[in-house]
Amino acid sequence: MLLTTDDLDEFHGHTHLVEWDGKMVNMYHYHATYEYPYTIGAFKGIPVSLKLNQ
Repeated sequence: MLLTTDDLDEFHGHTHLVEWDGKMVNMYHYHATYEYPYTIGAFKGIPVSLKLNQ
Protein backbone atom coordinates (compact mmCIF):
# COMPACT_ATOMS: atom_id res chain seq x y z
CA MET A 1 0.00 0.00 0.00
CA LEU A 2 1.43 3.38 -1.00
CA LEU A 3 0.87 6.10 1.57
CA THR A 4 0.10 9.69 0.61
CA THR A 5 0.61 12.92 2.51
CA ASP A 6 -3.09 12.76 3.49
CA ASP A 7 -2.42 9.49 5.37
CA LEU A 8 0.23 11.12 7.58
CA ASP A 9 0.42 13.89 10.16
CA GLU A 10 2.04 17.31 9.69
CA PHE A 11 5.48 15.80 10.41
CA HIS A 12 4.95 13.10 7.76
CA GLY A 13 4.65 10.26 10.25
CA HIS A 14 2.10 8.18 12.13
CA THR A 15 1.78 5.41 14.69
CA HIS A 16 1.06 1.76 13.95
CA LEU A 17 2.43 -1.72 14.57
CA VAL A 18 5.99 -2.29 13.43
CA GLU A 19 8.52 -5.01 14.17
CA TRP A 20 11.13 -3.66 16.60
CA ASP A 21 13.81 -5.81 18.15
CA GLY A 22 11.93 -8.98 17.17
CA LYS A 23 8.62 -7.82 18.70
CA MET A 24 5.55 -6.11 17.28
CA VAL A 25 5.13 -2.72 18.97
CA ASN A 26 2.94 0.32 18.33
CA MET A 27 5.50 2.98 17.37
CA TYR A 28 5.54 6.44 15.81
CA HIS A 29 7.65 6.59 12.65
CA TYR A 30 8.15 8.61 9.47
CA HIS A 31 7.47 7.64 5.88
CA ALA A 32 8.77 8.74 2.51
CA THR A 33 6.10 9.41 -0.14
CA TYR A 34 5.93 10.45 -3.77
CA GLU A 35 4.34 13.76 -2.70
CA TYR A 36 5.91 16.87 -1.20
CA PRO A 37 7.43 17.06 1.43
CA TYR A 38 8.56 13.51 0.44
CA THR A 39 10.19 12.78 3.83
CA ILE A 40 10.08 14.55 7.21
CA GLY A 41 7.58 17.42 7.21
CA ALA A 42 7.68 20.54 9.38
CA PHE A 43 11.47 20.46 9.20
CA LYS A 44 12.74 23.94 9.99
CA GLY A 45 16.05 25.67 9.68
CA ILE A 46 18.04 28.17 7.67
CA PRO A 47 19.96 26.79 4.71
CA VAL A 48 23.62 27.73 4.59
CA SER A 49 26.16 27.54 1.82
CA LEU A 50 29.38 25.81 2.74
CA LYS A 51 32.62 26.74 1.03
CA LEU A 52 35.10 23.92 1.15
CA ASN A 53 38.80 24.73 0.95
CA GLN A 54 40.60 22.60 -1.56
